[in-house]
Amino acid sequence: MSCYSLENDVSSLNTLIAKISDQYIKDYLEEGIKCLSINALRASVVFLWSGTVRDIQQKLLCGDNKKLNAAIQKHDPKARNVGRIDHFAYIKDKVTLLAALEVGILDKNEKDILEEALNLRNKCGHPGKYKLGPKKVSSFIEDIINIVFS
Repeated sequence: MSCYSLENDVSSLNTLIAKISDQYIKDYLEEGIKCLSINALRASVVFLWSGTVRDIQQKLLCGDNKKLNAAIQKHDPKARNVGRIDHFAYIKDKVTLLAALEVGILDKNEKDILEEALNLRNKCGHPGKYKLGPKKVSSFIEDIINIVFS
């Protein structure tokens, strides 16, 4: 990764973090930045995704819980009801994205892009031969910032 691209991504994320009040989300994003700054790209993606999905979960909880649980049940009939943030530990991230589409937090294009980001996170977080490059990470960062944090 060129020095400029890395510095630009780190700078964009640092600017984003300054605006976030939730310490839990901030911690994940800060760890993602630390990993990015030492070129630990897979780890960076995993931590940045964790902060991203937590933000989506919080937005979902700010709405109507009945609609949220109906949306979750639609995509995973065996899922537990969600009433607080720690209940999402039992909900797959893909179902969370589908629920966010159902209740209007995301539109279809945003959901599709975030599903691609989740797929990248899964490739990075599980053993395998996949090795991503710096441009892929930059694209991932741009997408999550523009969709979730802007």
